[in-house]
Amino acid sequence: MAHWHTVRQGESIPSIAERYGFADWKTVYEHAQNDYLRQKRSNPYVLAVGDQVFIPGKEQKYVTVATEQRHRFQLKRRMEQVHVVLEDEEGEPFAHMDYRLQVGNLTFHGNTGSTGLVEQEVPAIADQAVLTIWHDPEQPEATWEWVLDVGHLDPVETVTGVQARLANLGYRLARTGTLDEPTQQALAAFQEAEGLEVTGQVDAVTRDRLVEVYGS
Repeated sequence: MAHWHTVRQGESIPSIAERYGFADWKTVYEHAQNDYLRQKRSNPYVLAVGDQVFIPGKEQKYVTVATEQRHRFQLKRRMEQVHVVLEDEEGEPFAHMDYRLQVGNLTFHGNTGSTGLVEQEVPAIADQAVLTIWHDPEQPEATWEWVLDVGHLDPVETVTGVQARLANLGYRLARTGTLDEPTQQALAAFQEAEGLEVTGQVDAVTRDRLVEVYGS
């Protein structure tokens, strides 16, 4: 049955579509009832808490099979990509390090290569992951570990969206939802680093540069 879904923290169009059983998230995102949402949120992976998403009714699919036989039907789980670049405080990449990414009961392994990149497909409904890296697998004590909130990036038009991007770029501040002093200091530092007018405030130029540097 068609209905409206209110976005919660950590949700994206792909995760919502997966939760309601749609194999292709575009069936939801490109529905005519979601025209306004697409105009407001051009990136289907970045929604704000409280956004309204129209969930269309699902069409039934019928398959003809032989009777008195056993049949197996397989539903593919939709996967989306986690993309993280790891750098130290000097901006140098955590290069050529083995990593382990745990998502629920799934575990993925890989190497960060020369750029410090962790790139891994995970289930679309995942909202959290634990990332562990180490120089030497035989020395497990020499590790770094982070808890990643997958899909928890608010739109850059919101204060929390600005705070999250700044924090992920290495500026020390919390996602409070208010333009507090630590946020203003981080904004000023970012503006200075990018050659912008240093105001400590959020303006269109700063937002555009933040999206350019961080990615959408």
